[in-house]
Amino acid sequence: MLALSLLFAPHAAAQFPVDTHYGLYTTVDRAIFETGAIFVPPGQGTCTYTETWYLYEGYVYPSRESGVALTVAPVTARFETVDQFVREMRAAHPGGTIVTVENAEHRAGCR
Repeated sequence: MLALSLLFAPHAAAQFPVDTHYGLYTTVDRAIFETGAIFVPPGQGTCTYTETWYLYEGYVYPSRESGVALTVAPVTARFETVDQFVREMRAAHPGGTIVTVENAEHRAGCR
């Protein structure tokens, strides 16, 4: 569901600028928790690109029912490859879930 919602986002610029790293932060009752990370491998296009998400153990999908809100914020780049990103995320946060998101933008300038 997460991958589909990102794949079919309204016509807009890329979900995340390529060559950037992001942290995922969940807000529950005004408390903010780091709940994952996103790695966008370098060297990809702006119309088609892949993101690798690492959701920490216990991640709760945001919804009206769960009362959880999700914020995506840029963080300092420190990964060079998907393998390095996954290896370091698993070491730091065992038990997480890996989600690969394939993006194909459908907007002016993209085919």
